[in-house]
Amino acid sequence: MKIIDRKWINPLLLGSIVLGSGGGGKTNNLAFLLDDILTKYNSITLLDINDIKDDSNFCSTGMIGSVQMIDDFCFTGEEGIDTIKELEIIKGKEVNGIYPFEGAGVNTLYPIVVAGLMGLPVVDGDAMGRAFPEIQMTVFQINEEEITPFILKDTRNGIHILKEEDTFMHELEIRRILNELDNIGYFSCSFKNGKKLKEYLIPSTISLTRDIGEAFIKNTSYETILEDLIFATKNSCYGSAIELFKGRVSSIDSNDGMWQTINIKGINNYEKKNYKIMSKNEYLITFVDDKISCMVPDIITTIDLKTLDPITIENICKDLEVAIIGIPAPLNLKTDKALSIIGPASFGYKSTYKSLEEIYYNYYF
Repeated sequence: MKIIDRKWINPLLLGSIVLGSGGGGKTNNLAFLLDDILTKYNSITLLDINDIKDDSNFCSTGMIGSVQMIDDFCFTGEEGIDTIKELEIIKGKEVNGIYPFEGAGVNTLYPIVVAGLMGLPVVDGDAMGRAFPEIQMTVFQINEEEITPFILKDTRNGIHILKEEDTFMHELEIRRILNELDNIGYFSCSFKNGKKLKEYLIPSTISLTRDIGEAFIKNTSYETILEDLIFATKNSCYGSAIELFKGRVSSIDSNDGMWQTINIKGINNYEKKNYKIMSKNEYLITFVDDKISCMVPDIITTIDLKTLDPITIENICKDLEVAIIGIPAPLNLKTDKALSIIGPASFGYKSTYKSLEEIYYNYYF
């Protein structure tokens, strides 16, 4: 068991951007909100997965929709409480703790905010291990575990109860509801007992998020940040971080609003090379001189070499100098079943997945 206090806030904010792989959203409003809660209540309990009781009950809660619009709404965390209470009524049981559905971006901090308001502990783990754009891209879908009932609250206080058994159809219905309103919603789902969470969740992702964020806070050079990122990831269920490239953004191209391509000219040791990042909500596939460098579900993240902060896709612009870092995904996201749900083909890219460990064999082995 650990304690989340105010010293965790900035590291969590920065670390959640790294694990977002370019997506997942970023909002300082959540950090301010969490700071208020922790100022009032001092701390929130963070439970190690192995310490939770088999017969205790947990659910996930979060925000869903357009991450670019998040700060247009005055969310407080009470939205998540409303969806959890509705879930408790349907299940006829109380929730004993909360866990993140998505282990990156806004959905790292929002569940902690809700837990703080409810006086509940947070489980140190999540169902995605990073940011993904669709709700079926989880360890639950990989293991054929349902996430319903899914309680969705829209920005006009409407409560929607979704019970579709097919999670892919479930995703479409959620998007339909959100698109008719403001494209932002709040949800709770995946009511599970402790025994199932121990079996399925990706462990210690909140602690890792904090450790990753600390690398940016305590260091004043890119080199020392990279050293600490390698140390933090190497001592986790992920693989060791690796520098993939350093360069200057030369152009950003879009293909019919679907794929976005970020073209980068190499600098320093990469001066004669070119890099390309292909993205859809998140960074998904990268190439160095047209050879594959990294692929989803492995994590691709960018660091602004001037500010030394991790940045999302929204912050990428022409002439920005960046470092591109890769982090191998946990092994349970790399099985054949997992790759059928969260691999490159799930995003419309036909090439077979190649892991960072395979591409950079000499670095890892």
